[in-house]
Amino acid sequence: MELSTTVPGTVLHNGDGLCYYNLQKELVGLAINRAELLPLPLGEGRGEGKRWRVYPKDPVEGFKDLRKGTELNRNRDMNWVRMLEKESSERRIGVWIRLEETPEGWFIPASVLNPLRRDAVAALEAARAAAYQRPPRALTVEPPVAYPEDTLTYLANVFNDKARAFYAKHGVKVIAAAYESHEEEGEVSLMITKHCVRFSLSLCPKQAKGVTGVQGTIRAEPLTLINGREKLTLRFDCKPCEMHVVGKIKKSVLNQAAREAEAMPLKFYRTRPATTTSA
Repeated sequence: MELSTTVPGTVLHNGDGLCYYNLQKELVGLAINRAELLPLPLGEGRGEGKRWRVYPKDPVEGFKDLRKGTELNRNRDMNWVRMLEKESSERRIGVWIRLEETPEGWFIPASVLNPLRRDAVAALEAARAAAYQRPPRALTVEPPVAYPEDTLTYLANVFNDKARAFYAKHGVKVIAAAYESHEEEGEVSLMITKHCVRFSLSLCPKQAKGVTGVQGTIRAEPLTLINGREKLTLRFDCKPCEMHVVGKIKKSVLNQAAREAEAMPLKFYRTRPATTTSA
C-alpha cells in the first residue's frame, strides 16, 4: 500500500499505527509492519511531503472503505513511544574530594581503589542523611475550608470513622456509608463507565442525530445484562455520555454484613442529624 505524507518532515516507522474513518464515520485502525521511503518523482519539490510504501500487519482487502484518496492519520508513533520508554533525566550531585600524599606507595590497584570509592560514597550519603532537616509542616487552615457539597452519597466511598470525621470537619452534614458497608438495599449504580453498549450496537441517540428516518426514534431506554441467574440493568445518561450498571445487594450478603458489623461497628449518618439550639 502506497501513501503520501502532507506534512513536511514526517517520517513513518516500522510499528506505527494509522487510522481512518469509514463511510459510517467509524474509526478504523491498522498497524504497519514495515515502512519504506520511496524516491520522489522527477520534478517534485524537496520541501513537500514524501511517498511511502507501507506493509500493514493485516491484509489490505480486510479494511472497510479504504480506497484511493482516503485521508489517514497516525495515532501511534513508535519513535515517540521508544523515546518515552527511555530515562528522561538523571539527577546528579557534584562532589569535590581532596587527596593528600601519604608514605604509602603511589600505585593503588583497582581491587583496592573500588572499595575505597564505594566506602566514600556510602559515608557521603550517610552524612547527607544525618544533616537533612525535614521542612516544617504547613499550618492548619482555620476555619477548615468548606466542602463544595453538604451531602455525600455512597459514591464518596466513606467506609471508616476517620473518613467520616474528615468530611464532617469540612461542613458535610449528610454522609452515606460506602457501598462496601452493605447499607444500600435498593438498586444503585454499581459501575459508571464511558464505554456504552448502546453505542457499540449502533443504537446511540447521538449517532442517530441527522440520519433520515431514524432521528427521534431511538431513545436511551434501559437494557439488561444477564449472566446465569444474575441480571443487571443498564441505564444511560446521554448528556455526560455515561453508562450505569445498576443492581442491588443480595439478601444473603446483607445478612452476612450485619453479622460482621457486630464485631466492627461503624456509625454513619443517612439523614441530616438534628441540631440543638440554646437560648
